[in-house]
Amino acid sequence: KRSIYISIKRNFLSPMMLAFDMPSPFSTMGRRTVSNVPAQALIMMNDPFVHEQSKIWAEKIQSTNQPVKDIVSQMYYEALSRPPSQDELNDALTFLGEKNLMPMCLRILLMCFLIRKNLSSLDRT
Repeated sequence: KRSIYISIKRNFLSPMMLAFDMPSPFSTMGRRTVSNVPAQALIMMNDPFVHEQSKIWAEKIQSTNQPVKDIVSQMYYEALSRPPSQDELNDALTFLGEKNLMPMCLRILLMCFLIRKNLSSLDRT
């Protein structure tokens, strides 16, 4: 199991963490509540942290100067530890443009990787 430790200011609770049912820092909680809140998806799409991380990831990938097909494969390996399927590869190449990689499109695609359900879900077994 994995845990996330962050510093908390009691007067300013993170909206992102609250959307994911962060317990109150004023008391203890023995077990995390289970929820499926549409606000979680909205937070992931609009939170500055997610935008910043996709920008950093895009800059890192662009600095490799690889062909677009290799960039897409690298993205899948880094995010999902697997190669893209042929359909996923075709969709990504269509979105990014096979010849001229547009930085904003790359950032948007990387942000989609960050907000994918299988990246934000936890195995509760």
